[in-house]
This record gives sequence, C-alpha cells and structure tokens, in this order.
Amino acid sequence: MKELKSRSFRITIIVLFVVGLGIGVWQGVSRASSAFVFVSDLFFSEFLVFLLFGVIRMLGNMRAFTSAAYSFRFVHRLFRNQKVSGKESQEEYRKYRESRAEHPEAKWYLIFACAFLALSLIFLPFAVHR
Repeated sequence: MKELKSRSFRITIIVLFVVGLGIGVWQGVSRASSAFVFVSDLFFSEFLVFLLFGVIRMLGNMRAFTSAAYSFRFVHRLFRNQKVSGKESQEEYRKYRESRAEHPEAKWYLIFACAFLALSLIFLPFAVHR
C-alpha cells in the first residue's frame, strides 16, 4: 500500500493517464462518432496504456529482461578483450540479477487497467449504432 503514496508512482499514473487521454482524443477526433463511442474508446485507450505498462513491469519483476541485458554487457566485455571466466561470470550474473529493482506497484497498473476496461465495457452498449 505504501507504493500508492510514493510521489514517483503518482507521477507515473498521471503521465500514463495523459498519454492514454491523448491517444483516445486523437483516435476519437479522427473518427466522427457519437459521444458514447468516443467515451468508450477513450476508456479503452486508457486500458491499453495501463495494461502495456503493467505487463512490462510484471515481466521486469519476473526478471524476463535480465538475461538479455546481462548478455549484452557480457558480449561487450568480450569485444573489449577483457578476461572472462565461467565461474566468475556465473557469480557476477547472480549478483546482477539480484541487484535489479523490484516493482511492487505493477499490480496497481493492472488494477487501473481493469477499471478502465470495465468503464469502457459499461459504455459499450450505449455506443452500438442502431
């Protein structure tokens, strides 16, 4: 719960909301549609932005990108002709993996995404053209 109170989390939420709002307004203005379609699409754009960011953070928590980032550093060391031994590189990789930051707020991005999806689905029946 303390991640909700952090300033960086609130700024990230605001930035994601503004990005989703911008995408939704741009998409809504480019298509001439009713107000309900516009609002439903706006909430769906917010959903997609928060979902994408939340999934990226969750993958980061699962250390999905760690091996690729470390491999790049390892290959860079090889090209610079630095001596690399197997035992040292295993220990170094373990330390590098443990040093990566956790993102406990990732679940909140997904919760916000679900809320925006629910709002989009609530407006969807009104948006259907008859």
